[in-house]
Amino acid sequence: FFSRYKKTKSGTIYVILRYDDIKEYGYSSVEVANMINVVGNIENCPIWASFVEAGDGRVKVELRSNNPSVQPLTVKYGGGGHRKAAGMTLPTFDEKQIYHIIDELDDIIVNYNGGK
Repeated sequence: FFSRYKKTKSGTIYVILRYDDIKEYGYSSVEVANMINVVGNIENCPIWASFVEAGDGRVKVELRSNNPSVQPLTVKYGGGGHRKAAGMTLPTFDEKQIYHIIDELDDIIVNYNGGK
């Protein structure tokens, strides 16, 4: 999990794992989705996210934050949670939608930092 993360220019750290990748390591999608906090200790990481495909094709999304609120974004997609820890489930693995959500997370960081 930790070795598969990527970081955007704005600082969003994310991991995208397909179901076949998870099976290869012998974990369930729930176990992998719960590993989100592993990347939270990386320096200059205001928001981190995991997108983990389950065996049924749905994608469990977990969002965490050091300060900017991620909960409104999860509500937008039918999820919920707390200001700094929230989640949602996407009905299918749609790479375009996943990268759109990552862009939205970057927007949250930029807006939190006053447009910088």
